Amino acid sequence: MKKTSLFAIGLFVLAALAFTSSAAAQTADRFVRPVPECARGGYEGDGAFMIENVCNMDITVFYTSRGDVWGGQPLGPGRRGRTAYNGQAVAQAGGVSVYACPGYATPVRPDGSEMGPHYTGREYKCSR
Repeated sequence: MKKTSLFAIGLFVLAALAFTSSAAAQTADRFVRPVPECARGGYEGDGAFMIENVCNMDITVFYTSRGDVWGGQPLGPGRRGRTAYNGQAVAQAGGVSVYACPGYATPVRPDGSEMGPHYTGREYKCSR
């Protein structure tokens, strides 16, 4: 085999590896670690369901249920966000699942698809 052929094959292999590494890096960069410990659900004095950010960072929360209770909002450090639902609505929906992501990342299903209002699984990712 000629030296130029070996050189061309070597360049092709390097280019393929660089492309594969770049694609993997872009996929990995698409997601950030969830911060479930930062969101705490509770109730206001008037019975309204609220979510509190108990961390020292901005987060985005999303809450879902098997019923008609769902929504989301960004919350600054130490901030509380009221929802449009009261304890009775939450109980009728069978409770809620709360998902939190750092900054303005969005909670998504483990496969990267949109969470939707009725996803109540424990596993999730945060998409940038």
